[in-house]
Amino acid sequence: MKEVELSNETLAEILESYRVLKDLHERRQATTSAEEAGAEEELIEEVEVVEPAKGKGKSSRGKKEADAGKKFASKYYKNSELESLARQKSFHFTLHAYLDICLTSGMINRAYATVLNYRHKRNRKCLDVEIYNILMHGYAEKGNLLKLKDIMKILKEDSIEPNAQTFAAIFECLGRLETTDELRVDARTYLQEAQAKGFSMNDIMDRSKFTHDQRETVLCLFRELSPGFSPSYTAPALHYNNHLLNALNENVPSIDSQVSVGEPMSGSEIMASKAGFSREQLEDFSKAQVELELKGHLTVKSIQKFPEPTETVKNYRKELEELRKVWTKQITAALHRDVNTLKAVTESKTSRAINLFPYLKSLSVAQYTEILLDEAQMLIEGSDTFSIVTSHLHRELGKKVEARYHVEQKRTNGVLDKTCEVYNLYCDGLAEGQSSDNPRQLWQRLVHENRQDGASLDIQSIAWPRAAVNGV
Repeated sequence: MKEVELSNETLAEILESYRVLKDLHERRQATTSAEEAGAEEELIEEVEVVEPAKGKGKSSRGKKEADAGKKFASKYYKNSELESLARQKSFHFTLHAYLDICLTSGMINRAYATVLNYRHKRNRKCLDVEIYNILMHGYAEKGNLLKLKDIMKILKEDSIEPNAQTFAAIFECLGRLETTDELRVDARTYLQEAQAKGFSMNDIMDRSKFTHDQRETVLCLFRELSPGFSPSYTAPALHYNNHLLNALNENVPSIDSQVSVGEPMSGSEIMASKAGFSREQLEDFSKAQVELELKGHLTVKSIQKFPEPTETVKNYRKELEELRKVWTKQITAALHRDVNTLKAVTESKTSRAINLFPYLKSLSVAQYTEILLDEAQMLIEGSDTFSIVTSHLHRELGKKVEARYHVEQKRTNGVLDKTCEVYNLYCDGLAEGQSSDNPRQLWQRLVHENRQDGASLDIQSIAWPRAAVNGV
């Protein structure tokens, strides 16, 4: 192994950064208040589920009697069962977000180790099938069939019933592998197991949600097993089901009816109020909206009339621009140093509990630098007589990182491209004004007609827990 020589200055910076992180970690551990505790420690802290005592004999009976004699006191819950359910729900919410961020950051093995860690430390029934589905899709993307078989064994041991999404992950993995006789046998075996659970090939395609090229991969495998297979998707409910609104269903065609393009339909006057913009204008609006969401902030021109800038103002602007360049270099260097240090500290720990590091890997250093500079610019332009509290600044900055991550996630998993593709068709419908559908019905119809390929558009972004937002 080749040795790397570090300069004294670089070594001193690493040691200083490690010392600061260690001191910060110790201070957070010493804090007893939940609100004042550091976000990372809140994230690592487990949400314990109330379990019956496992002791035997008199000591166990005595403990039960003592517990029974205690009066349940809680500020938010009426009894201990509701509190236990709330803690379990909070744990699932935190673990779901953590696994999602691990997969996006390429840390699938870390996510798997974390799930096994909590599986052994807690009651196994606390983990639901959705948690394992996230892991299975992560390994399916890499074509790791052995890991998927291990997870299926865990589901069987823990008496957790697989759903359509579980089998979709299995068939995705099989579809990414080279087709052999052994693979066909495995595929037919899992298909028989799915059918025994009540899931046909059509059910798996219809009830599952797909990203990237997952739909095409599963569909290609199904057509090898059953040539000519074509999935039939559940149609959305276009018509109203209320006696006050049922009259609006009169001119709405069913989802399976063929609509003539270019010919006005009875009831198309409902689209008259939406007219006024051409298709090109609507597409320009949609592109501007997408660029705005990718950028993360909106610049609004001030209505105040300013005089022409003087030489002094121009010099100040030039100095500010130079400072921004200096800040960019310093922030980038600090992020590289501290994230690498935190990575080394995280990987050196034997614990596989939830931690903050994957959240910090959700965006690139350049994106973090841009967000920090925008935040600094906002504070500079704020009032001199008012200062926002630090906790609020932490929370708002974390929300900006979370929002940017969700946009980037949709951009990389194909949801954004598919949304833009369907929206272009939606613009055609609005510009023509020949449909008797209202905007909601028109969008649902177009989404249903374009479900045969690409990502699913009904995928919900997984929100981050509050501790992660503050910690980031």
